[in-house]
Amino acid sequence: MNLIKTVLAVLVAQFLVMFTVFFGLGVMSTLFSHSAGVRVDKGSYLIVDIYGDIPPYDAPESISSSIFGKEETLTRILDNLDKAASDKRIDGVIMKISDSNSLGMASIGELRDAIGRVQKAGKEVLAYSDGLDRTALYLASACDSIFMPDVSDVSFT
Repeated sequence: MNLIKTVLAVLVAQFLVMFTVFFGLGVMSTLFSHSAGVRVDKGSYLIVDIYGDIPPYDAPESISSSIFGKEETLTRILDNLDKAASDKRIDGVIMKISDSNSLGMASIGELRDAIGRVQKAGKEVLAYSDGLDRTALYLASACDSIFMPDVSDVSFT
């Protein structure tokens, strides 16, 4: 009888500890995920960073994304470019393009189309890169100007 009481007490204690931990993580993620908002001044430029792994769409919500923020996705980049095209406070876009991105040619084509929509709205689109390969150069060539440091790498292999 004493053994059963001990086992039940341990199980209840473990359940309460687990509930407390998950509840605490939920509260922390809620506190960290709320931001004061973004203030956009007239004459601002949208900066788009094309670097590293860029998945096509948002992954399902997780605790780590609530705490650390969401990673950049192709869908979010395209939405932001469309918003910049229609936002009167945005004067242009700066595309920071790296040759170490995971985008394929179809995704690059979608980005080029979005850049064209921004330019059609009368806004300047500038590209900056410290290294370009063929696909990154193809994306950068859709912009009005390409800026690179004196010491940089352009690879066509």
